Amino acid sequence: PVFAPLNANLNVYIEYSNETWNWAFGQSHDIYDMANAEVKAGGSHLNCDGETNTYALGWRYPARRTVDISNLFRGVFGDGDMITRVRPVLEFQYADFNNTASLGLDFINNYYNNGDGGNHVANPHPVGYYLWGAGGAVYYNSGNDAASTVDGIYASGFPYFGGANTYQSILNT
Repeated sequence: PVFAPLNANLNVYIEYSNETWNWAFGQSHDIYDMANAEVKAGGSHLNCDGETNTYALGWRYPARRTVDISNLFRGVFGDGDMITRVRPVLEFQYADFNNTASLGLDFINNYYNNGDGGNHVANPHPVGYYLWGAGGAVYYNSGNDAASTVDGIYASGFPYFGGANTYQSILNT
């Protein structure tokens, strides 16, 4: 080959889009518009539970696309490499602001795992079947710039948008 092949020990991290909740970016508007146009046209499972809140439908869309992407990669790589090597992620706004985490993760659980008691899919799977991980964007430094480990960073307490609380205290709730 012209270029050396990729290292077979590397993992692949897949994110549908960057900062889908951030209205400063065009993709947020596009996702919101696509989700709501789809629901308006009828036949969408984004509102399988009767959800009518247009923002909630917009937050569900990237979650669904992440499941779709996970399934596509699973079809190519098989069950053995999914999640261990091919790692789909769903990212959200820090501290679950505007419910950008819970709306997407609950949708995956409720629809794709029949977690709401419905019979939405014939072969339900938990969220971890589709996602390797999820996390919120944090735009703040740790409380201790000298912290040299992940545990040290978290122990120092991230400031967070909500005021006197630290990001760690939000994670602990």
